[in-house]
Amino acid sequence: MAPSVPAIQCEGLSRQFGNIHAVRDASLELEADSMGLVVGPSAAGKTTLLRLIAGLEKPDSGRLDLFGQSVVSSSVFVPPEKRRVGYLSQNPSLWPHLSICNNVTAHVPRAGLARQERKDRAASLLEGLGIGHLKDRKPHQLSEGEYRRCALARALAPQPKVMLFDEPFSNLDPELRHELTFHISTYLKENRIPSLWVSHLPEDPVDSGARIFVMQEGRITFSGTLEELRSNISDRFTARLCGYRTFLPALPGEHGSVSTSLGDVELESSRPIPREVGFRPEALIISDVDSGSASPPSGRVKSSFWEQGSLYYRVRLDGKEEEITAVAPAQNGKLEPESSVTIHVVGKPIGLC
Repeated sequence: MAPSVPAIQCEGLSRQFGNIHAVRDASLELEADSMGLVVGPSAAGKTTLLRLIAGLEKPDSGRLDLFGQSVVSSSVFVPPEKRRVGYLSQNPSLWPHLSICNNVTAHVPRAGLARQERKDRAASLLEGLGIGHLKDRKPHQLSEGEYRRCALARALAPQPKVMLFDEPFSNLDPELRHELTFHISTYLKENRIPSLWVSHLPEDPVDSGARIFVMQEGRITFSGTLEELRSNISDRFTARLCGYRTFLPALPGEHGSVSTSLGDVELESSRPIPREVGFRPEALIISDVDSGSASPPSGRVKSSFWEQGSLYYRVRLDGKEEEITAVAPAQNGKLEPESSVTIHVVGKPIGLC
């Protein structure tokens, strides 16, 4: 059997805005019927990369093929309306004066279809996304989740061969974001529509088998699975992407452990003695009552913040300049700034070069 043609294949894509290199020599390949996740910090070039693939930006150099057809090269530039690429932005807008069904119908191709056939196709899309019963409502009558599903139905109406998602659910609460992402990714898989998603975190719940593309300063620095990324963490940048928030200097400890400001700890995996270690927030639990363990580390709460639906605390270690990011048991209630706490290490850190 002949190998399938990649849905997206780009080589050396670059885009510069004045002195800013938004995308630098970016290359990636996304297989047909698969999902990809482009991750990286703000201003890494993720959105610009998607806009280049969609045809909303013209690259300064490089080439791009969609399902084996050249759409960008030194002599070719296929306009966005002829690429059959669906695009869902961070803040999609629906026409407020039209019903949900008519919003979608307006984007169903007219060629060879009567108006009722186009409306039937729109209604079928809405039904497939679980909002068929809302087809006669106006956009202002929808919840946030319903609004996003309608925007997706509109993006799917022209029957794109591939979908691009630029964090369309980033401003939703975590539970709704997870629900929408799961429902939509399942719909895309069932309909064999490949997709490329943008996120700040590789652990975004798109698909456990999604291909991960890490972007840093406009370059794609990693391509592989989430497990491959986790097993190759060697620096703070990658560790932060994978959820590590506390970084402490490390020295050789006893019996193969490493010595840190939180005491001697064992690493997640056996490696040479690292320069520093990284902890996930859930590996460090704080409480305002000493649990009775022998001289646990202590500190003071400096601030708290929500991230991905979890409440985290920044704690300054007593007698040190170092700060950690930790969690506290929910039954203890919220800890106020300057609260004195003890720190309990309940998970192993990762060693970093």
